[in-house]
Amino acid sequence: MTAPGAATPSTPDTPGTPNPLPAASEQLPPHLRLMGIAAGKWIAQPVYVLAKFNVADRLAAGEASTAELAGQLDVRSDPLRRCLRAAASVGVFRETRPDHWALTDVAECLRTDAPMSLRDFTVLLGEEPMWAPFGGIMRALRQDGPVFDEVHGHSMYAHLAQDEELARTYQGAWAPLTRGVMRALSAAYDLSGFGTVADLGGGDGTALRTLLAEHPGMQGVLMDLPHVREAYRDTEGEAGARLRTVAGRLPVDVPADADAYLLKNTLHCLPPDLVRQTLKRVREEMTRPDQRLLIVEAVLGTGGGFDWSKLVDIEVMVNNGGREHTLEEWKSLLAETGFRLVSAREVLHPQWLLEAQAA
Repeated sequence: MTAPGAATPSTPDTPGTPNPLPAASEQLPPHLRLMGIAAGKWIAQPVYVLAKFNVADRLAAGEASTAELAGQLDVRSDPLRRCLRAAASVGVFRETRPDHWALTDVAECLRTDAPMSLRDFTVLLGEEPMWAPFGGIMRALRQDGPVFDEVHGHSMYAHLAQDEELARTYQGAWAPLTRGVMRALSAAYDLSGFGTVADLGGGDGTALRTLLAEHPGMQGVLMDLPHVREAYRDTEGEAGARLRTVAGRLPVDVPADADAYLLKNTLHCLPPDLVRQTLKRVREEMTRPDQRLLIVEAVLGTGGGFDWSKLVDIEVMVNNGGREHTLEEWKSLLAETGFRLVSAREVLHPQWLLEAQAA
Protein backbone atom coordinates (compact mmCIF):
# COMPACT_ATOMS: atom_id res chain seq x y z
CA MET A 1 0.00 0.00 0.00
CA THR A 2 3.05 2.21 0.03
CA ALA A 3 4.07 3.96 -3.17
CA PRO A 4 7.06 2.24 -4.82
CA GLY A 5 10.36 3.54 -3.63
CA ALA A 6 8.82 5.67 -0.90
CA ALA A 7 10.98 6.27 2.11
CA THR A 8 10.84 8.31 5.24
CA PRO A 9 12.65 11.55 4.39
CA SER A 10 14.78 13.63 6.67
CA THR A 11 13.24 16.38 8.75
CA PRO A 12 11.75 18.92 6.34
CA ASP A 13 13.10 22.39 5.91
CA THR A 14 12.42 25.05 3.32
CA PRO A 15 15.54 27.22 3.14
CA GLY A 16 14.95 27.98 -0.54
CA THR A 17 11.23 28.78 -0.27
CA PRO A 18 10.63 32.44 -1.07
CA ASN A 19 8.60 34.42 1.42
CA PRO A 20 5.38 35.42 -0.35
CA LEU A 21 4.46 38.17 2.10
CA PRO A 22 4.63 41.62 0.46
CA ALA A 23 6.63 43.06 3.36
CA ALA A 24 9.41 40.51 2.90
CA SER A 25 11.01 42.17 -0.13
CA GLU A 26 14.70 42.67 0.59
CA GLN A 27 14.59 45.72 -1.65
CA LEU A 28 12.82 47.58 1.14
CA PRO A 29 14.74 49.11 4.03
CA PRO A 30 14.43 47.15 7.30
CA HIS A 31 12.07 49.57 9.01
CA LEU A 32 9.60 49.37 6.10
CA ARG A 33 9.78 45.58 6.09
CA LEU A 34 8.91 45.54 9.76
CA MET A 35 6.11 48.08 9.25
CA GLY A 36 4.64 45.88 6.54
CA ILE A 37 4.63 42.89 8.87
CA ALA A 38 3.28 44.70 11.94
CA ALA A 39 0.56 46.42 9.91
CA GLY A 40 -0.70 43.24 8.27
CA LYS A 41 -4.29 44.06 9.19
CA TRP A 42 -4.09 47.09 6.87
CA ILE A 43 -3.87 44.60 4.00
CA ALA A 44 -5.87 41.64 5.31
CA GLN A 45 -9.05 43.45 6.32
CA PRO A 46 -9.61 45.47 3.12
CA VAL A 47 -9.13 42.23 1.15
CA TYR A 48 -11.58 40.52 3.53
CA VAL A 49 -14.20 43.20 2.83
CA LEU A 50 -13.77 42.81 -0.94
CA ALA A 51 -14.02 39.02 -0.61
CA LYS A 52 -17.12 39.29 1.59
CA PHE A 53 -18.84 41.38 -1.08
CA ASN A 54 -17.71 39.01 -3.87
CA VAL A 55 -16.06 41.85 -5.79
CA ALA A 56 -13.95 39.37 -7.76
CA ASP A 57 -17.09 37.70 -9.10
CA ARG A 58 -18.42 41.08 -10.22
CA LEU A 59 -15.20 41.79 -12.10
CA ALA A 60 -15.06 38.39 -13.80
CA ALA A 61 -16.60 39.81 -16.98
CA GLY A 62 -14.23 42.78 -17.11
CA GLU A 63 -13.30 46.05 -15.45
CA ALA A 64 -15.77 48.21 -13.54
CA SER A 65 -15.65 51.62 -11.91
CA THR A 66 -15.90 52.21 -8.20
CA ALA A 67 -19.27 53.90 -8.71
CA GLU A 68 -20.61 50.89 -10.61
CA LEU A 69 -19.41 48.46 -7.96
CA ALA A 70 -20.72 50.61 -5.11
CA GLY A 71 -24.14 50.77 -6.77
CA GLN A 72 -24.25 47.00 -7.19
CA LEU A 73 -23.15 46.40 -3.60
CA ASP A 74 -25.18 49.20 -2.02
CA VAL A 75 -22.15 50.63 -0.22
CA ARG A 76 -20.44 54.03 -0.15
CA SER A 77 -18.03 54.73 -2.99
CA ASP A 78 -15.24 56.39 -1.04
CA PRO A 79 -14.52 53.56 1.46
CA LEU A 80 -14.85 51.00 -1.32
CA ARG A 81 -12.37 52.91 -3.48
CA ARG A 82 -9.90 53.05 -0.60
CA CYS A 83 -10.19 49.30 0.05
CA LEU A 84 -9.67 48.56 -3.65
CA ARG A 85 -6.70 50.91 -3.76
CA ALA A 86 -5.11 49.22 -0.74
CA ALA A 87 -5.67 45.75 -2.23
CA ALA A 88 -4.31 46.85 -5.59
CA SER A 89 -1.15 48.17 -3.94
CA VAL A 90 -0.21 44.58 -3.05
CA GLY A 91 -1.34 43.06 -6.33
CA VAL A 92 -4.71 41.62 -5.36
CA PHE A 93 -6.62 43.85 -7.82
CA ARG A 94 -5.35 46.38 -10.36
CA GLU A 95 -6.42 49.84 -11.40
CA THR A 96 -6.67 49.78 -15.20
CA ARG A 97 -7.42 53.50 -15.50
CA PRO A 98 -8.42 56.11 -12.95
CA ASP A 99 -11.03 54.65 -10.60
CA HIS A 100 -11.60 51.50 -12.68
CA TRP A 101 -10.67 48.06 -11.40
CA ALA A 102 -9.91 44.63 -12.81
CA LEU A 103 -8.76 41.22 -11.65
CA THR A 104 -5.17 40.06 -11.28
CA ASP A 105 -4.13 36.41 -11.12
CA VAL A 106 -4.26 36.73 -7.33
CA ALA A 107 -7.76 38.22 -7.40
CA GLU A 108 -8.88 35.31 -9.59
CA CYS A 109 -8.44 33.16 -6.47
CA LEU A 110 -11.16 35.24 -4.78
CA ARG A 111 -13.75 34.20 -7.36
CA THR A 112 -16.26 31.75 -5.92
CA ASP A 113 -16.03 29.58 -9.06
CA ALA A 114 -12.22 29.39 -9.17
CA PRO A 115 -10.80 25.83 -9.00
CA MET A 116 -8.65 26.86 -6.04
CA SER A 117 -11.00 29.50 -4.64
CA LEU A 118 -9.80 31.19 -1.46
CA ARG A 119 -12.86 33.41 -1.14
CA ASP A 120 -14.27 31.57 1.88
CA PHE A 121 -10.78 31.18 3.37
CA THR A 122 -10.25 34.96 3.16
CA VAL A 123 -13.67 35.68 4.62
CA LEU A 124 -13.21 33.15 7.42
CA LEU A 125 -9.98 34.69 8.67
CA GLY A 126 -11.50 38.18 8.57
CA GLU A 127 -14.77 37.43 10.36
CA GLU A 128 -15.02 38.90 13.85
CA PRO A 129 -15.33 35.59 15.74
CA MET A 130 -12.08 34.35 14.17
CA TRP A 131 -10.32 37.71 14.27
CA ALA A 132 -11.10 38.68 17.89
CA PRO A 133 -9.00 35.95 19.59
CA PHE A 134 -5.85 37.35 17.97
CA GLY A 135 -6.43 40.54 19.95
CA GLY A 136 -5.98 38.39 23.04
CA ILE A 137 -2.94 36.45 21.88
CA MET A 138 -1.01 37.60 24.98
CA ARG A 139 -3.13 35.16 26.98
CA ALA A 140 -1.60 32.23 25.09
CA LEU A 141 1.80 33.13 26.55
CA ARG A 142 0.50 33.16 30.10
CA GLN A 143 -1.99 30.31 30.34
CA ASP A 144 -2.93 27.01 28.72
CA GLY A 145 -5.95 26.62 26.51
CA PRO A 146 -7.33 28.29 23.41
CA VAL A 147 -7.64 32.07 23.42
CA PHE A 148 -10.87 31.64 21.45
CA ASP A 149 -12.53 30.02 24.46
CA GLU A 150 -11.46 32.87 26.74
CA VAL A 151 -12.71 35.56 24.36
CA HIS A 152 -16.03 33.96 23.38
CA GLY A 153 -16.83 31.82 26.42
CA HIS A 154 -16.96 28.58 24.40
CA SER A 155 -14.86 26.62 21.94
CA MET A 156 -14.53 27.39 18.26
CA TYR A 157 -16.47 24.25 17.36
CA ALA A 158 -19.27 25.15 19.78
CA HIS A 159 -19.39 28.56 18.11
CA LEU A 160 -19.63 26.98 14.66
CA ALA A 161 -22.51 24.82 15.88
CA GLN A 162 -24.42 28.02 16.75
CA ASP A 163 -23.49 30.13 13.73
CA GLU A 164 -24.67 28.44 10.52
CA GLU A 165 -23.27 31.09 8.17
CA LEU A 166 -19.81 30.98 9.74
CA ALA A 167 -19.95 27.16 9.74
CA ARG A 168 -20.65 27.15 5.99
CA THR A 169 -17.79 29.58 5.44
CA TYR A 170 -15.52 27.41 7.60
CA GLN A 171 -16.25 24.30 5.55
CA GLY A 172 -16.00 26.24 2.29
CA ALA A 173 -12.66 27.71 3.33
CA TRP A 174 -10.93 24.35 3.35
CA ALA A 175 -12.81 22.48 0.60
CA PRO A 176 -10.78 23.65 -2.47
CA LEU A 177 -7.49 23.11 -0.65
CA THR A 178 -8.68 19.72 0.58
CA ARG A 179 -9.60 18.54 -2.92
CA GLY A 180 -6.15 19.50 -4.17
CA VAL A 181 -4.39 17.75 -1.31
CA MET A 182 -6.41 14.55 -1.64
CA ARG A 183 -5.86 14.35 -5.39
CA ALA A 184 -2.15 14.80 -4.83
CA LEU A 185 -2.26 12.13 -2.13
CA SER A 186 -3.95 9.68 -4.51
CA ALA A 187 -1.23 10.31 -7.07
CA ALA A 188 1.59 9.85 -4.53
CA TYR A 189 0.27 6.92 -2.49
CA ASP A 190 -1.35 3.63 -3.47
CA LEU A 191 -4.76 3.46 -1.80
CA SER A 192 -6.09 0.63 -3.95
CA GLY A 193 -5.69 -1.97 -1.20
CA PHE A 194 -8.05 -0.20 1.19
CA GLY A 195 -11.63 -1.43 0.96
CA THR A 196 -12.96 0.98 3.59
CA VAL A 197 -11.52 4.34 4.65
CA ALA A 198 -12.86 6.09 7.76
CA ASP A 199 -12.38 9.87 7.85
CA LEU A 200 -12.36 11.02 11.46
CA GLY A 201 -13.48 14.62 11.91
CA GLY A 202 -14.02 14.81 8.15
CA GLY A 203 -16.26 17.87 8.10
CA ASP A 204 -18.47 18.11 5.03
CA GLY A 205 -16.86 15.03 3.49
CA THR A 206 -14.81 16.79 0.82
CA ALA A 207 -11.68 14.73 1.52
CA LEU A 208 -13.50 11.41 1.55
CA ARG A 209 -15.64 12.17 -1.50
CA THR A 210 -12.48 13.11 -3.41
CA LEU A 211 -10.89 9.76 -2.53
CA LEU A 212 -14.04 7.84 -3.43
CA ALA A 213 -14.16 9.57 -6.82
CA GLU A 214 -10.55 8.50 -7.46
CA HIS A 215 -11.14 4.91 -6.25
CA PRO A 216 -14.45 3.41 -7.47
CA GLY A 217 -14.04 0.25 -5.38
CA MET A 218 -13.60 2.07 -2.08
CA GLN A 219 -16.18 2.47 0.70
CA GLY A 220 -16.13 5.49 2.98
CA VAL A 221 -17.20 6.25 6.54
CA LEU A 222 -17.45 9.92 7.51
CA MET A 223 -17.42 10.65 11.24
CA ASP A 224 -17.94 14.12 12.68
CA LEU A 225 -20.01 16.04 15.22
CA PRO A 226 -23.79 15.62 15.02
CA HIS A 227 -24.47 19.14 13.71
CA VAL A 228 -21.82 18.71 10.99
CA ARG A 229 -23.33 15.38 9.97
CA GLU A 230 -26.81 16.93 9.78
CA ALA A 231 -25.50 19.70 7.52
CA TYR A 232 -23.89 17.08 5.29
CA ARG A 233 -27.11 15.18 4.62
CA ASP A 234 -28.01 17.48 1.71
CA THR A 235 -24.91 16.51 -0.27
CA GLU A 236 -24.79 12.85 0.68
CA GLY A 237 -26.22 11.76 -2.66
CA GLU A 238 -23.10 12.88 -4.53
CA ALA A 239 -21.12 9.98 -3.06
CA GLY A 240 -23.94 7.45 -3.42
CA ALA A 241 -24.14 4.20 -1.54
CA ARG A 242 -20.39 3.98 -0.99
CA LEU A 243 -20.40 6.67 1.71
CA ARG A 244 -22.10 6.53 5.06
CA THR A 245 -22.00 9.10 7.82
CA VAL A 246 -21.65 8.52 11.53
CA ALA A 247 -22.24 11.12 14.23
CA GLY A 248 -19.47 11.13 16.81
CA ARG A 249 -16.82 13.02 18.69
CA LEU A 250 -13.11 12.47 19.11
CA PRO A 251 -11.45 10.84 20.92
CA VAL A 252 -14.28 8.48 21.82
CA ASP A 253 -16.15 7.63 18.63
CA VAL A 254 -13.92 5.74 16.18
CA PRO A 255 -15.72 3.44 13.71
CA ALA A 256 -14.66 -0.20 13.78
CA ASP A 257 -13.21 -2.37 11.01
CA ALA A 258 -11.86 0.28 8.64
CA ASP A 259 -8.85 -0.67 6.55
CA ALA A 260 -7.47 2.86 6.87
CA TYR A 261 -8.21 5.66 9.31
CA LEU A 262 -7.76 9.16 7.92
CA LEU A 263 -7.05 12.16 10.14
CA LYS A 264 -6.72 15.19 7.88
CA ASN A 265 -5.82 18.45 9.62
CA THR A 266 -7.71 17.23 12.66
CA LEU A 267 -4.99 16.54 15.21
CA HIS A 268 -3.41 19.99 14.97
CA CYS A 269 -6.75 21.44 16.10
CA LEU A 270 -6.72 19.43 19.33
CA PRO A 271 -4.84 20.14 22.56
CA PRO A 272 -1.99 17.69 23.29
CA ASP A 273 -3.92 15.48 25.70
CA LEU A 274 -6.75 14.96 23.19
CA VAL A 275 -4.25 14.21 20.43
CA ARG A 276 -2.79 11.38 22.48
CA GLN A 277 -6.22 10.09 23.50
CA THR A 278 -7.38 10.12 19.88
CA LEU A 279 -4.34 8.24 18.62
CA LYS A 280 -4.64 5.66 21.38
CA ARG A 281 -8.34 5.20 20.62
CA VAL A 282 -7.61 4.67 16.91
CA ARG A 283 -4.87 2.22 17.88
CA GLU A 284 -7.46 0.17 19.80
CA GLU A 285 -9.41 -0.35 16.56
CA MET A 286 -6.35 -1.34 14.56
CA THR A 287 -6.01 -5.03 15.31
CA ARG A 288 -4.81 -6.22 11.88
CA PRO A 289 -1.29 -5.75 10.47
CA ASP A 290 -2.65 -4.50 7.13
CA GLN A 291 -4.57 -1.59 8.65
CA ARG A 292 -3.09 1.88 8.33
CA LEU A 293 -3.39 5.27 9.99
CA LEU A 294 -3.08 8.09 7.45
CA ILE A 295 -2.35 11.51 8.94
CA VAL A 296 -2.44 14.52 6.64
CA GLU A 297 -0.90 17.54 8.35
CA ALA A 298 1.67 20.23 7.81
CA VAL A 299 5.10 19.23 9.10
CA LEU A 300 7.19 21.94 10.70
CA GLY A 301 10.60 22.61 9.23
CA THR A 302 13.46 22.92 11.67
CA GLY A 303 15.41 25.70 9.97
CA GLY A 304 14.95 29.44 10.05
CA GLY A 305 13.48 29.86 6.56
CA PHE A 306 9.95 30.84 5.66
CA ASP A 307 7.49 28.03 6.37
CA TRP A 308 3.69 28.27 6.18
CA SER A 309 3.49 25.66 8.93
CA LYS A 310 5.00 28.13 11.39
CA LEU A 311 2.14 30.53 10.70
CA VAL A 312 -0.59 27.89 10.77
CA ASP A 313 0.88 26.91 14.14
CA ILE A 314 -0.13 30.33 15.51
CA GLU A 315 -3.68 29.97 14.12
CA VAL A 316 -4.29 26.65 15.86
CA MET A 317 -2.55 27.83 19.05
CA VAL A 318 -4.88 30.82 19.37
CA ASN A 319 -8.16 29.32 18.22
CA ASN A 320 -7.84 25.66 19.25
CA GLY A 321 -5.02 25.25 21.76
CA GLY A 322 -3.40 22.95 19.18
CA ARG A 323 0.01 22.88 17.51
CA GLU A 324 2.00 21.77 14.48
CA HIS A 325 4.80 19.19 14.83
CA THR A 326 8.18 18.46 13.33
CA LEU A 327 8.73 15.05 11.75
CA GLU A 328 10.73 13.90 14.77
CA GLU A 329 7.91 15.00 17.07
CA TRP A 330 5.44 13.02 14.97
CA LYS A 331 7.64 9.92 15.20
CA SER A 332 7.84 10.27 18.96
CA LEU A 333 4.10 10.93 19.35
CA LEU A 334 3.18 7.94 17.22
CA ALA A 335 5.58 5.64 19.08
CA GLU A 336 4.17 6.82 22.39
CA THR A 337 0.63 5.94 21.32
CA GLY A 338 1.38 2.49 19.90
CA PHE A 339 2.26 3.20 16.27
CA ARG A 340 5.25 2.92 13.97
CA LEU A 341 5.80 5.53 11.27
CA VAL A 342 6.02 3.62 7.96
CA SER A 343 6.53 6.50 5.55
CA ALA A 344 6.30 10.27 5.32
CA ARG A 345 6.19 12.49 2.27
CA GLU A 346 5.06 15.95 1.27
CA VAL A 347 2.03 15.61 -1.02
CA LEU A 348 1.09 19.26 -1.65
CA HIS A 349 2.96 22.00 0.15
CA PRO A 350 2.70 22.41 3.07
CA GLN A 351 0.68 19.20 3.59
CA TRP A 352 2.38 15.86 4.29
CA LEU A 353 1.11 12.31 4.44
CA LEU A 354 2.27 10.30 7.45
CA GLU A 355 1.54 6.58 7.12
CA ALA A 356 1.60 4.57 10.34
CA GLN A 357 0.76 1.03 11.41
CA ALA A 358 0.26 -0.60 14.79
CA ALA A 359 3.60 -1.22 16.47
